[in-house]
Amino acid sequence: MDPLSISIASITVLQACNSILHICYNTRAILKNKPWCLSRVQDEIRELRGVLEAIFQLAVGDHDSKGDCGENTTLRLLADSQASRGPLILCQEDLQMLEELLVKKFQSPPKTKAHAIMQAISWDLSEREVKPIIDRLSRSKAALNLAISADEVALLFELRKLSSSTADDVLNISRTLSDLTTEVSIRNIDERQKQVLKWLSPVDPWESYVPAVNRCHEGTGQWFLKSKDFQDWKDWGGSNIWLSGFPGSGKTTLMSNIIRDLALWAQQDEARPTIAYFYCDFRDSKTQDLANLLGTVVRRVILQKRFIPEVIEEAYNLSTAAGNWRKPHASLLIEALQLLTCNSPLILLVDALDEIEDREEALDFFRRAADSMSNITFLVTSREEQSIRRSLTGFRNIRIEDRVFEVDKDIGKYVDYRLRVDPNLQWLNVSVKEQISESMRTQATGMFRWVQCQLETFSKLRTVKAIRQSLSQPPKDLHETYNRILGRIPKADQESARRVLLWVSFSITPLTLEEIHTAIAIDSGMDHLDEESLLRSPHDILDLVGGLINVTGEGHVTLAHMSVKDYLLSSNIRSNPATSDFALSIDGAHATLFECCMAYISFSDFRKGPSTTSEDYLRRLNKFPLLRHAAISWPYYYRLSKPSEDLTATVQAINADDPMSWDFYPRHATSLYYAATFGLTEVVNEFIKRGAELDRPGSRYGGTALHGAVYRVHMPAVKLLLEAGADVNKADFLNVSPLHTAATLDDIELVELLLEFSANTKALDDAGETPLDWALKSGQIRTHSVLQGVPVANKAEAKISECISVWKASNTTIPYFPDILKTRPVMDHCIKS
Repeated sequence: MDPLSISIASITVLQACNSILHICYNTRAILKNKPWCLSRVQDEIRELRGVLEAIFQLAVGDHDSKGDCGENTTLRLLADSQASRGPLILCQEDLQMLEELLVKKFQSPPKTKAHAIMQAISWDLSEREVKPIIDRLSRSKAALNLAISADEVALLFELRKLSSSTADDVLNISRTLSDLTTEVSIRNIDERQKQVLKWLSPVDPWESYVPAVNRCHEGTGQWFLKSKDFQDWKDWGGSNIWLSGFPGSGKTTLMSNIIRDLALWAQQDEARPTIAYFYCDFRDSKTQDLANLLGTVVRRVILQKRFIPEVIEEAYNLSTAAGNWRKPHASLLIEALQLLTCNSPLILLVDALDEIEDREEALDFFRRAADSMSNITFLVTSREEQSIRRSLTGFRNIRIEDRVFEVDKDIGKYVDYRLRVDPNLQWLNVSVKEQISESMRTQATGMFRWVQCQLETFSKLRTVKAIRQSLSQPPKDLHETYNRILGRIPKADQESARRVLLWVSFSITPLTLEEIHTAIAIDSGMDHLDEESLLRSPHDILDLVGGLINVTGEGHVTLAHMSVKDYLLSSNIRSNPATSDFALSIDGAHATLFECCMAYISFSDFRKGPSTTSEDYLRRLNKFPLLRHAAISWPYYYRLSKPSEDLTATVQAINADDPMSWDFYPRHATSLYYAATFGLTEVVNEFIKRGAELDRPGSRYGGTALHGAVYRVHMPAVKLLLEAGADVNKADFLNVSPLHTAATLDDIELVELLLEFSANTKALDDAGETPLDWALKSGQIRTHSVLQGVPVANKAEAKISECISVWKASNTTIPYFPDILKTRPVMDHCIKS
């Protein structure tokens, strides 16, 4: 196939894109609120159209100059792939399927409001049909992007992966990056083993790798990839590496380049180490958990070795058989990792170590593992901070600050790429592009994020004069860049913009554009949503604070970079009169979100009681898109704030002791039980002062407030209840005492506190088992020793150094755990306590 044929194929696919966008725009005019699935289709098709236009220009230019694909290797590879169903053909087929699906779903506008609502609902229900097509189009787009960037090796690799995934033959790609990331599709692992692997960690690092590696450009990162430090490290001749850099220096993109390089390197020799990687991300709480990091690594090694250690099998058995569904402890995973790597080398890459939540625990693991796990070689990235430097003393530190000259060359390649493919910059003449390129190269000083923001600014300007003026007075750093972005927001929109930034910065679960669209219109004390306060469209949010936020492939809104949140909390924004109104504080933000959630779930519409049919329930969720988040999250915002008397009074009001409307909830539920379970210490204290019954059953199976506080390990609430006189041995309806529950929780201080108040270690549940039995059966060996009166030698090392040697599920006992999970089964899956 010659360049002309490629250009014709591109035109065919472009026509299909335009047809689908036409359907989407018509559908958008019908529906009041654009569902996420519709947004995802439009965004994906727009991006694909931009890539196809660039491919078309590439092919036409090559045809004009050479007449065939001769010297253009990437075009030749792209052309050759067409014979075996390459990305252009696959795009055409998938777009045809998508168009047929959309036409079938939406042939006519709704005749009534109810019909319009059901159409909106059907978008959500049809996500199962649309998502696989969109995912395939995304893979094809990635391959075409590589052709644009002239990345020949990566393009060849991507075409192989694309072809293989189309044929559903992942097993044929041995030890490649695809094999690293499509783990659960390996056929020789049975369904139960897949469930074990899923239990190990909810995080799929592939989801972070894909957008990051798509930002890599041909020839970038070579200053590191070809360095002696890195080459020695690959060949086990060098020490562990800590790659540090200032915010916005491109560490995550460089890490993705490293992962890709190592994947291809490992493929060349079966004897080379297993590659495992993990991205910590301030925008996703699951990636900030050390246990999830370790679980992801263990899962990767298990898939490579085709072997699940017995200790993992037994831990999973207990979790499922007992019905508690607790995730594996870090100590268990460390032991499993030691077993799996004792005779097999592993290369472990971790990005953004500074963004992990319990940094002290994580750094302690890396320090100990570097000393004791000789078969693991580490490469980690982070900001350069003293706490990390003190812990990683054995790591070789490579500072991006010392390589600014080389990084600026990479930035130049990125700028040239953007000027070549960005539709909003392509209209500029050669002279202006050269001026932009030169200015960015000379002023970047290693800051990728700074350059990205400047290019975003230029892409929104409509005259060359405006661009030249912006070039003549560039911001000196990221904070000044963000000052200018906020300074351009019209006065009338500033309060809405501030609310957007507050919700995106501090929401404990990711929110969609539609959810944020509702959230920013809520004020404390409302009993209904004032529709006149809503922005005209959720997509206005992107116009308000574009450059500071992103929308993920899943439709969630996130901050564009961690430096944005740093800026919003900084003294810099407060000291500037033009931006001080946008300044945020952690306590104030959580208090505001709590008040908004409480106002929302108190709307008059919900006083009618629960929905009586599934259709009514779907209509309610569609009408109130923030309902689920508000109902689940308000206790956590309250705990994270510094509660005032007004906030505490609000919680007391909603925690009234009247029987709940939903039959699902226990009729004997108490306010004190829920306050203790959520860890609302100030509210627990108020209830105690007012004479609440401390030992009154509050959960479905009769657990008291003390049961709830123990299960959630809310130590201040536990101590308050015990000091107020709560019965430490009060059992639930199954004769399970708080000490039974505490014995399974891997918290020595909690157990010791209960023992201090005379908890009975010989108390029997309905199955005749004591807290000692529960500790032994759940693998808590140190807890078992404490219950026997044996002192703990070193409590500080409990979380990291404990190795679980006994983990057996009981055949007779079904342990009871206080009923927050029974009454709100989605809680543990959605909220991190």
